[in-house]
Amino acid sequence: MDCIQPVAQIIDRLWDPIAHRVNYFAKVGENMDHLRSQVEELTASRDDLKKEVERAVLEGKDPKNELQVWLKKADEIIKNAEEMQEEFQQNKKCFYGWCLDCRSRYKLGKRIFKATQYLRDQKVRKNSFGEIAVPPLRESVQELATTTIREGTSTMSTLDQVWKWLMDAKTGIIGTWGKGGVGKTTLVMNIHNKIRGTQHFEVVIFVTVSRDWNIKKLRNDIAKKLDLDLSKKEDETGASTLLFNDLKRKKFLLILDDLWEKVDLEKLGVPTPKENNGCKIVITTRNRGVCNDMETDEEIVREVLPETEAWELFQEKAGSAISSDLEPIARDVCKECHGLSLAIIVVGRALRKETHMVVWENALRMLQNSQFELRGMEREVYLPLKFSYDHLETDTLRNCFLYCSLFPEDYHIEVDELIEYWIMEGFIQGVKSLNDASAKGLYLLKELIATCLLEKGYQNFVKMHDVIRDMAIKITSESTERSRRFLVRAGVGLEECPEAEKWEGKDGISLMQNYIQSLPDEPKCTELSTLLLQRNKLLKEFPQSFFKQMKNLRVLDLSYSGVMSLPPSISELDSLQALILRFCRNLHSVDHVGGLKQLQLFDLSCTGIVGLPREIKQLTRLRRLNLSGTSHLACIPVDIIVSLSLLEDLEMRLSSFGRSNESKAFIENLGQLNRLTHFTADIPNDLCTSSQWEFLLWDKLKSFHLGIVGRGLFVTPFLVEPEGRGRHLDITANANVRQEAVGLLQHAEMLRLYYHDEVRTISAMGARNLKRLKECEVWQCRKMENVVITEEAEEGILPELEILRLIHLPNLRSIWDGNGTPGSFRSIKSIILIGCAKVIHLFSSNVLQLLNSLENLYMEVCTRMVEIVRGEVGNGVIAFPKLRRIVLKELWELNRMWEGVLSLESLQAIEVTSCRRLGQLAIDIEKTPASEVIEGESEWWNSLKWQNDSSKSHFQNIFKLQDQ
Repeated sequence: MDCIQPVAQIIDRLWDPIAHRVNYFAKVGENMDHLRSQVEELTASRDDLKKEVERAVLEGKDPKNELQVWLKKADEIIKNAEEMQEEFQQNKKCFYGWCLDCRSRYKLGKRIFKATQYLRDQKVRKNSFGEIAVPPLRESVQELATTTIREGTSTMSTLDQVWKWLMDAKTGIIGTWGKGGVGKTTLVMNIHNKIRGTQHFEVVIFVTVSRDWNIKKLRNDIAKKLDLDLSKKEDETGASTLLFNDLKRKKFLLILDDLWEKVDLEKLGVPTPKENNGCKIVITTRNRGVCNDMETDEEIVREVLPETEAWELFQEKAGSAISSDLEPIARDVCKECHGLSLAIIVVGRALRKETHMVVWENALRMLQNSQFELRGMEREVYLPLKFSYDHLETDTLRNCFLYCSLFPEDYHIEVDELIEYWIMEGFIQGVKSLNDASAKGLYLLKELIATCLLEKGYQNFVKMHDVIRDMAIKITSESTERSRRFLVRAGVGLEECPEAEKWEGKDGISLMQNYIQSLPDEPKCTELSTLLLQRNKLLKEFPQSFFKQMKNLRVLDLSYSGVMSLPPSISELDSLQALILRFCRNLHSVDHVGGLKQLQLFDLSCTGIVGLPREIKQLTRLRRLNLSGTSHLACIPVDIIVSLSLLEDLEMRLSSFGRSNESKAFIENLGQLNRLTHFTADIPNDLCTSSQWEFLLWDKLKSFHLGIVGRGLFVTPFLVEPEGRGRHLDITANANVRQEAVGLLQHAEMLRLYYHDEVRTISAMGARNLKRLKECEVWQCRKMENVVITEEAEEGILPELEILRLIHLPNLRSIWDGNGTPGSFRSIKSIILIGCAKVIHLFSSNVLQLLNSLENLYMEVCTRMVEIVRGEVGNGVIAFPKLRRIVLKELWELNRMWEGVLSLESLQAIEVTSCRRLGQLAIDIEKTPASEVIEGESEWWNSLKWQNDSSKSHFQNIFKLQDQ
């Protein structure tokens, strides 16, 4: 038995392969049935998987590669199986017909058996796939759908600047701000798309921050862009840590569009961009304050489009419908959008392919009447802009903003005047003095400018963009809007006043700057708080009962009107805070004002009044009285003025004060006005020595504007215009500058010297007396030869001076004669020289070291000037380290700026006009990196000589023709 078992094992081992081979032949039919069954199952599985793959592709997913390989093999197997079935059928026919080919039957059976096994394996593999598709591999930057910015446009210039900062390793956070609809989103979308194809960042994330944003939602939006799942992190710290750890390994650019408030990057989970990590953040916002809160390294304001670009955009959106006949009115329609990209696009689309003139005329009329009725205007322009208004933090800001809509379209609103209105309207609360109220008003104004709801105008003015104004007018025309309802017909050429019915229920009415001649007899305006009727020169008189039903009126402005008298009903204005009669030249008396018990501001400047009524004593709450320019006023009674115990501001320049015999008594009693902080007047020479001045100027007055003149002289009217609050001293005509005036000068921050025929230098007034001076203007002083002579400046002179204006000084030869003394001119920022015909050199080279703070240099019509700096300065010398702008106009003899080549490291702009002999720009380009533009005439530019080709190439790139 022991020998039989091994033999059996040997036989089994020999038989198994023989049995397989026998089965290939003998069981070919049975194996074929198994194969059919397997193929049916495989076909069903393949078809099901293909449907799932199609569904996944529609969802934006990519099928797994191994699945696609399996499907390809399945197709091949099914095809081979079909071929085997056909071969089996052919073999079967031969078998039944006794044409048996054993070899081919054996091979077919073997293939069928192997195929059956392979199909079984594929079925097992199919069940191992799990997920059949995965999210697609994300491109580093996917293009955003947006309008492409055209080359040569202002928007492209802004884009280039932002791009420059993106490429600067030292810049981390960049802000772009501007009013809604101005094109900030288009700008950053184009920047995002420009990144495509570059290797500057590993990942670029663009997120629109919704108005109702929260930090969790914003974090999740960023994470989605990174394919990062934060759902498993339940707590805020864990989620921010996970995002932070993912981003810190990447060089990223994060663009946060439409940011309304500060985002805490640490809580968000975003690493702070630093020079060593190469990361950047770009934000867009309507509020410049957000840029400050986000601590941006650089920021740029996105302005409205220039007129040419606005018209090109409008044409693009309106299409080919603008024929030559329609073009004039189409341009007018475009102008009503005032360069606001969003409005241009929406209006252009609304009128696209419109060929009927009447439709264009209607559109223009709606836009001119502040109506948002064109298709899309309400939804796409008005509501987005209104959100800026709704987002203001307080009702005070909202009221201050709406108040600005009372002024005409494109009107430049004087800042002091606007804040004055706000104060008297009661918008500014919780302050003790007018100075404090003005400071708070200035803060509110800056907030409105920062949110782009107001714009800075020239000098001390602001303005409201016309589309923003239209939005404000629409708000005030809706009765549900915070009870502020206005009737505004300002500056529209009205000859007839709106009917009395339209006055009812209004909080503010503005009919300023029109041609109105008459007013309603007794309009019912019980809620009216502001009435603006100024600049109606044809308005001569009021109906006797006009003010009877205006019990809540707080502000009444009749300035620059033709009014000749005030009606008796004005005394019934129990709530009136401000009565403004400025430049009412036909007004000779102010009767009936005794009943204005709440009056705080009374402006009679430049009126024709000949006397002050005694009843002014009853205005016990008066805080500001302006009598400037009242040249017909016989006298200003001392007892009336000093009885106004709450008076804080008293202005009397160009009034009868300087000619009055009571002037001395007035000055002596001025100290009785305990709250007086601001005073303006013209002071005769003989009153400058009054001991009272020391008390007033040192201890009492925070600001003043005093003009020193000879007794009986009258100063030209333009001097009455205020320069803003400060400590101003004017010395004119034959005022004795060597004695009385010099004592007052040491208290002044601004000196204006006019028409004086004795003064030869400013330094002669004494360094001690000039220590506080910040601004100095000298005009038409015929004997003025130098500003400073070294002999008169033994110690540092004019150390705080920031602005120096020298205008029409026929004998001026230079600013400084001699060597500069240390400490002098250390704060000087601007030097303006106009019409000084004998100046040959502005200053000598040994004065350069004093001008380290100089930022602006302006020279015009100095026809004998040969060079700006006299004496050799050397090559490569760093001078004027803060100088940003040089303007040279009509300097006929100027042949060089200085001897040598200077490095002006802060210089940004040069403007040259009619300087035909100036043959070279003596500036070291390698050490003048900030230069941005040179403006000049082509003839002058083509005649210039260059130090080398690189200098020419550098300046050529930034040259701009003045006539373009």
